[in-house]
Amino acid sequence: MYQNYIFDFYGTLVDIHTDEERSALWKQMTELYSVYGADYEPEQLKLAFHEQCEDAEDALQCEMNISYAEIDLAKIFICLLKHAPKYHQVQHTILDMNEWAYGMANTFRILSRTKLKTYPYTIQVLKRLKRLGRRIFILSNAQRIFTMPEMEQSGILPYADGVYISSDYRMKKPEPEFLAELLNQERLKKEDSVMIGNDCQSDIASAVSNQMHSIFLDTAKHTEKERNEMISAAVKGHSVWMPYTIADGDIRKILRV
Repeated sequence: MYQNYIFDFYGTLVDIHTDEERSALWKQMTELYSVYGADYEPEQLKLAFHEQCEDAEDALQCEMNISYAEIDLAKIFICLLKHAPKYHQVQHTILDMNEWAYGMANTFRILSRTKLKTYPYTIQVLKRLKRLGRRIFILSNAQRIFTMPEMEQSGILPYADGVYISSDYRMKKPEPEFLAELLNQERLKKEDSVMIGNDCQSDIASAVSNQMHSIFLDTAKHTEKERNEMISAAVKGHSVWMPYTIADGDIRKILRV
């Protein structure tokens, strides 16, 4: 067995579904913003949110000279408040803007989230790995502001020896340096480590670019043709780094690899 298990979070350890297109979501968010003096129409707020996210990501990619930048959504929620098309002072003021952004971001997440639960046997496998003396790390394309609460809620956090979230590093998988940062900070040997994820484009490609082994945990249960196409695109001819594939998404099978 490997000594170090590096897991993706969403879609690998937990099953999540969010819907950020629902009109009801944006209506509720406009009502919340109006409490703080920022007046939007629902579609107006939705458009402003997506435009500011895209602009911030483009700017960060140029600044860092990378292809896969990860912005901090907390700044977007603050920007939406400060640059509302109609803004007026209200009786109460925001004493701590960071705390306010934390609340807004998590409200947005809760309103848009329709499902969050661990996959079957996830906790049992993590417990088994810890009993065997293995180290567990999480490398996630995510926003710390609401991902840490979701890790706690899912019951996974106590088993992690380290958590690496893309918003902290301003880059995301498959940017090679993101996984490399974890390996360097934790002083892990590549030959003793394995990357486990449900996304070939981000998880498997990250492992390939860092010349280390990986396990493709197909929790979405694609067809064989779809899996082969995704794996081929991620490996890009480097057959020596072909991932071990668990087609049925049963996490228990990583213990046999």
